[in-house]
Parts: sequence; C-alpha cells; structure tokens
Amino acid sequence: MPSGKRKISRRKKIRKFLRVTGAVLGVALIAVVFYFAATAGPRSPDAAPRQVTVDSAMADESRELFARFERAVGEGTPDENEMEMLRRAITLQRDFNSAAGSVGLEHRRHLEEMEARLSNYQARELAERSREAEEEADAHEGEGRATEALAAVERAWELQREINSRHGRSSYRDTGREARLQLRKMTMETEPVHRRSMELETLGLAAAESRDWADARRLLNEASALQKQINDTGRRNRFHDSSRLDRLNEAIAGLAVGEMSGEVDNLAERAADLEQDGRFDEAAQLFERAMLLQNQINRDHPQSPFVSLPRVSELDSARQRALSGPRLREVETALASLRSSLRAGDMPGVRGGLADANEKIRHLNELFPRSSLLDFTVRLQLDYLDNVKENLPSLQSVLLEDLVDLPGQGGARMKRTEVSQSLYQQIMNANPSRNTGAGLPVDSLTLSQARDFCRRAGWILGRPVDLPTREQFAAALDEAERGGAAAEEGKAIDAVTAGAPNAHGFIHLVGNIGQWLADEPDEGRGLVAGGRFAEPESLFREVNRNERSRSIGFRYVVAGESGE
Repeated sequence: MPSGKRKISRRKKIRKFLRVTGAVLGVALIAVVFYFAATAGPRSPDAAPRQVTVDSAMADESRELFARFERAVGEGTPDENEMEMLRRAITLQRDFNSAAGSVGLEHRRHLEEMEARLSNYQARELAERSREAEEEADAHEGEGRATEALAAVERAWELQREINSRHGRSSYRDTGREARLQLRKMTMETEPVHRRSMELETLGLAAAESRDWADARRLLNEASALQKQINDTGRRNRFHDSSRLDRLNEAIAGLAVGEMSGEVDNLAERAADLEQDGRFDEAAQLFERAMLLQNQINRDHPQSPFVSLPRVSELDSARQRALSGPRLREVETALASLRSSLRAGDMPGVRGGLADANEKIRHLNELFPRSSLLDFTVRLQLDYLDNVKENLPSLQSVLLEDLVDLPGQGGARMKRTEVSQSLYQQIMNANPSRNTGAGLPVDSLTLSQARDFCRRAGWILGRPVDLPTREQFAAALDEAERGGAAAEEGKAIDAVTAGAPNAHGFIHLVGNIGQWLADEPDEGRGLVAGGRFAEPESLFREVNRNERSRSIGFRYVVAGESGE
C-alpha cells in the first residue's frame, strides 16, 4: 500500500479511539457528579461509626471464679455458697459475651460448659427426689395402697418432666423415663375405672339375662362410657380396648331386640291368662301379635340371640290352641262320657263314646292342626281302645279281679298278687320276662314299662291306675312282713298265686320278687319294695329306673270309685 494511504488510515483510527475514550470519560464524570450530589450535606449522628469498649476483666473474673469453684467441689456435691460462686461466674461470662457482641469460640464454649455444669447440679437433686418417689410408689403398690402409690408415681413423673423441660442439657434428662412414668400413672388412674366398667358389664348382662331391660341398659351404658373414657387417654394405655367398646355398644343396641322379645313373652303370658279365663278369641289375638313380633325379630335381626324359629311355631300352636278351646271342651266332654261308660261296664255306651270322641278330635285336627291343647296321649288312648274294644269286657274283668282294699287309703284297692306274665301279655301284647311262665310274675321290665301297663289299664277301666306308693305298700304289710324275709337262695320263683296271703289278704309282698313303686327318690332312680332277700333295713331300696332285673316285677293300685 502507498505511504500516503497508510497515513490517512492511521489518522482515522486515532480519531475513532479518541471519540470512544471521550464518551467513556464523560459517563464516568456524570456518575461522579451524581454521587457527590447525593451524599452532599450534613451527616446523621447515627451514621457515625460506633466505638465499643469491652472490659475484659469480667471474663477474667469469671474464669477465676469457675476455677475456684472446681477446686472447691472436685468430684463432690457443691453447697449453696459454691453454687452461688458458679452462678456468679456464669453471669459475668454472659455479660461479657453480650457486651462484646462477637466473641471468640473459647468464650462461648466456656459459658456453655458452666451453664451445663449448673444445670446438671440442679437436675441431680430433682432426679434423686424422682427416684425416691418411684421407690415409694413401688412400696405402696406392694402393700395394696393404690391411692398412695398413684400420688408417688405422679410426683416422680412431674419431677422427671421438670428435669427434661428445664434442664435438657443435663445428664439427667431422660425422656424415656418420663414416658414410662406417665404411662404407669395413666394405668394406675384407669385400672379402677376399668375394673368398675367390667363390674357394670357383668351386672348389665345379668340384668339382660333376667330380661330387666331398663336396668340392663343403664348398667351397660355406664360400662361403655367408662371404657370410652379409658380409650380417650390414648392407645398406650394398657386398658385401651376398642373392640370391647364396640362389643358393649352392640350389646346396648341388642337390648332393643331384647325388649321386643320381652314383649313377645308379655303378650304370650297375657294371652295364656285370657285363655285360662275362657276368653279364647282375645287370647288368640294376643298370641298372633306375639307371633308377628317374633317374626319381625327373626327377619330384621338375624344375628340376635333372640332369633327363634321354634318360638314362632310355638306361638302359632298356642294361637290355634286358643281358637280350638271351645271345640276342645267338646272333646273333653266326649272323653268324660267315655270314661263313665268304661267304669260302668256299658259296652254300647263305650262304642258310641269312642265314635263320638274320634269324630270330634278328627274335626278339631282338621281345623287347627297345630293346636297343642289336644294331648298326644289322648290319641294313643283312643287308638288303643279301638283296637281292644271287642275284648274290653274280659280285660276289665281280669284287671278288676283279685283287688284288695288297702287299709286306710281312701277306698284305693291293690292287686292281691304280682302282675302275672299272662295278664301283662293280654294288656301289652308283649312279655319281657326271662323267667318265663304264664303264671309267674312278669320280670325284667323297667319302671317306665311298668307305668305303661298301669296307663293302659287305666284306659280300660276308665279310672286312674298306678303303681303303689311306698305308703300304700307299707299299709298292705302285716306285722310279720315288716320284719323282713328269710333268704331263699337257689329257690325257683313262685307263681303269683302260690303261698298264703298275709293278714290283709296280699300275697308275696315280701319274698318271691321285688316290685316297682311309684316313688322316684332322685333323677334316674326308682324305688323297689320286697323281694326274696329283703331285710328290715332293705325292705325299700333304690335302683336304676332303667334296670331290667329278673328279680323285679310289679303290682298295681286302682283308685276308689270317686277317683278320676
């Protein structure tokens, strides 16, 4: 490039540089002017630099006091003067740190160390008192003094809580112990509440069992309220039991169903009273209301213990029984007429009475098939008499022969001999005996079988027939028989008519075989009189009522003419 052009280019660059530099300097000058304009004028006194003078003698005195404190206390426990020395050292160091504003780490740590030491000494006394209170609580609890034990546990807990809140930097801080003592206190407070709640529940359930619904509701509500009070203390409580509270509330709700069941019983009782008074239609209406209410319980409360399908059936039967009351009276009249004909030996009257009674019963069963008024034994009686009606004269004759008056027994007569196998066969169409023989006494039969014979004999005769009572059997004995019978081991059983009658006309009251009596001393037991080996002290003896002994038979007693 020619030299002239180079000079021109250089001058242009210089002029450009000068322009840029001038612009920058101008901006800087403007900024300086604005700064001085903004800061010009008098300055506020507050803006003056703060000069703080800290007296380091406070820190020195604090350290000297603390050193004297440590030399005096060592490993022991400080007295009040020494504690005051420590508190003074802390105050001086705290004032120094505060006055200095920003102090070194050494001063801060020194203050923290002294404060921790003071807190530890203060907490130590509280901790000792807390432990003593807990030990006292243990002793009271072991001696059964619950109130005193609770008060001591509460003191121990409050002291530990004070340590934890006020002296948290001490070595005696123990949040676990505070929680344990609080839980123990809570448990001791709620244990009698829980015990009372359990007692109320027991009483409430007993009242419900007795159908005292108002009392049951009151007691169970109280038990529930106490359990809720316990549960509200928190789940950590040993007696907290949500399931028990639910169970109590369910039981309370179930009382309403119980009351409904109680109303069912009340209606049924009122209906029975009306039925007893002959007010059959009113009785039937109440039985129906009771049945509908029981149906409602069964339908709406299937989980209730008061649900009962048999109860519905029972109430329906009672309703039909009430409705059938008038017709049943017709049946009873026909049966009374039949018994009268049987007692009189009026066979045409017996046949007519049987036909009339059967027709009335058939009609009653058609109208009221569930009526419970008609005893099943009535049906058995009529069926039996229908089966033997052609033989009734001979059966009555054989049953009535050989009857002897019982001394002092109001006209009752007893069979002179034991019942023979022949007679038993005619009445029962069976013979259970193992010592077989038509003329021998029937044997090997239970008390129930002997009673069945008497029941059928009563149907045939139209009057009550039963086994003799102990009193009746004793009345039939003469003086010689009351002394017992000599043993006759190995001797065969005699025919019922063998042997001489006693002074009252009876044969084999003592000797031959024993005889069932009507008395039942205990459940499952029966009474047997006489027998071949009878001694005075064993003239009457207890045996199992289901025993089938070849040495036991029976005889029977027919009521007097006035007996029904």
